[in-house]
Amino acid sequence: MKFNVSDKRLTLREANTLVEGLTPGETRCFLGGPDTYMKTVYTEAHNHLVVPVIKFAMERIKAEESNGKLNVMTAPPGCGKTHTFCYDLLWRIFSEMMKYRKDSNMIIVFTSPDTAVNQEVLENINMVINWAKRDSVVRNKIFNTWNLDLSSAVDHPSKLAGTGSEILVCTPKMIAEDGPGKDVFELRCNESFLAAIVSDEAHRGLGCPSSERYHTDVGWLTQTYNATWFHGLRNHNAFLWIGLTGTPTMSQKSDDKFYNVISDGMTKSSWKNGFVDVLDSDDYTLKEIVEKVFLDITKTNTINKHMFSLLSVADINKEILKVYENYLKQTAMFRCGMNGANGNSSKWGTAEDVQTYWDKLSKKYYGKEFTHVQPWDKKKVTLIMLPGKCAICLHKNKSAEDNKEVFELMNSPHSGFDALAVFQIGTVGVNIKNLRYIGIIPEVSNLGDVENSPVQLLGRLARCPFVWPGNAWSIPVSQIKNHELKEIAIHLAINITTKKVTARTSSLIESAYVIFLKGHVELKGAYTYLSELVNDAQRRLLAYENAKERDEFYRQFKKEHCEIHPEGISNSGIPVCEQNEKELHSDLSDEEFSNYWKGCLEVDHEDADHDNNDPSNLITKCSNNHHFKTMINEDYKTRYPLLKKD
Repeated sequence: MKFNVSDKRLTLREANTLVEGLTPGETRCFLGGPDTYMKTVYTEAHNHLVVPVIKFAMERIKAEESNGKLNVMTAPPGCGKTHTFCYDLLWRIFSEMMKYRKDSNMIIVFTSPDTAVNQEVLENINMVINWAKRDSVVRNKIFNTWNLDLSSAVDHPSKLAGTGSEILVCTPKMIAEDGPGKDVFELRCNESFLAAIVSDEAHRGLGCPSSERYHTDVGWLTQTYNATWFHGLRNHNAFLWIGLTGTPTMSQKSDDKFYNVISDGMTKSSWKNGFVDVLDSDDYTLKEIVEKVFLDITKTNTINKHMFSLLSVADINKEILKVYENYLKQTAMFRCGMNGANGNSSKWGTAEDVQTYWDKLSKKYYGKEFTHVQPWDKKKVTLIMLPGKCAICLHKNKSAEDNKEVFELMNSPHSGFDALAVFQIGTVGVNIKNLRYIGIIPEVSNLGDVENSPVQLLGRLARCPFVWPGNAWSIPVSQIKNHELKEIAIHLAINITTKKVTARTSSLIESAYVIFLKGHVELKGAYTYLSELVNDAQRRLLAYENAKERDEFYRQFKKEHCEIHPEGISNSGIPVCEQNEKELHSDLSDEEFSNYWKGCLEVDHEDADHDNNDPSNLITKCSNNHHFKTMINEDYKTRYPLLKKD
């Protein structure tokens, strides 16, 4: 059933349900962590990431053997897969394996080609383990209920003991390619039981099982590819091998002797996405692309600071205001060409070329005035451009230490760096939280017209600091009393979550852009989308306040005992319905029972007219009597004239 927000007959409980319904659903984590945000996952992530894995695990447990395949799950960028693994999925797998084997000696492995992701996962898991050792309830669950023998998660096979419940976090290369890491890992697996390998970014090195498929999976012809990572991990014969990827290859979308799809229905929900502008694609030169991006970023950052100076006086939740402040600086990333062979210049222009031209533009526009029309009141204001710097990132390994420093400069609100030029299109490991704009300078193509790499590149834009509906944004903004400040909050939110791409004309970029748009709201509809969320929150909060006021009014007429007692009065002088409950809960003191019973009493409009608040029409009844009378007399038809059945 659905309740109309404008229905003045809503109870306090119903109105509260309406308000709570604004916030996207969350499911409690199987284990969780010490902080509040670690204790839940979005229900969407639970349904698409946790449920399929456990269902698959039950199938393998019933079969009592591995299926020898990489079991693929589509997990788009920003969907919360790392969070879900660290605080929920890892521990569910341990629990199910323990039930199955009745032996705590087992190894679970998490792999990612991105060492920055591995470091984050390792730190999160060890934090949970340390928390478990300090918290008696959690410690009891892990060590006594599940009978696990945990010490810590490790980052190299040589640190595994081969006994107890162990967790290894490493790159696929470390345990797949011939070398000391693989050798010692095989030794430890022989001593223990390899319960699961969970492979993040599974399209990288694990998305193609042979050179024959390289053309359709990666886009190029090759005779030298031998799928070392894929077959190296496969040969370890983990009981469960799970692959997480936002861009599955053609092979990973099929069910064959190498792959098995167990979840492909997850999309990035609009309620936690930014807003996407129309693709700007033409036969642009390097200078044209760089200048377009430069002017957009420089002006946007100036406008953001101006709007925030106005918004900072608003009566808005300070935590939300802090998010705004941290994302005032928006950044750009350029996909550049590589240096030409034999010292020749690149056909498209290098990262250094982009940086050099950005510096020239900075000198040209520094201190220049421009006119901005405020969207909420159409007034013109004069602002001054203060451009930031452009950094470069040349290592193929995006997690290299010097690159890590560059990403920190990009993410820092006050570093003075607004752009980054890179030459590797895969960009796995590029973790820029405030990325607004991608400029693609080369003409992107491959022989197989495979758009995976461009999709991965555009996926770097899939970050948004807000969850739009509910407590994280729409409710606090709806509570801003000043209308103009409320409008500024909406427009600034749009500014710091807009995503843009300018590129040379390319069919691959165009098809990748269509894929990227899924789950996003287009920029032209952003204001309408956010305004409707804010207005909806305002209506629901008003319904709650009205219900609260009515509830407080009704409470004046609630008696200590049920006034209607068809079963009669007990020997103790109270209604039989109350006496029966008191005997049922004899372990409660009189005071405890009295408080409990008062919560079971309700005020009924005897004539079913909820607008008739004459004291003689307000009768105290226990909930059973009240609900029975409501149903048998069909009072709900007068109480909910706007109630619709699904």
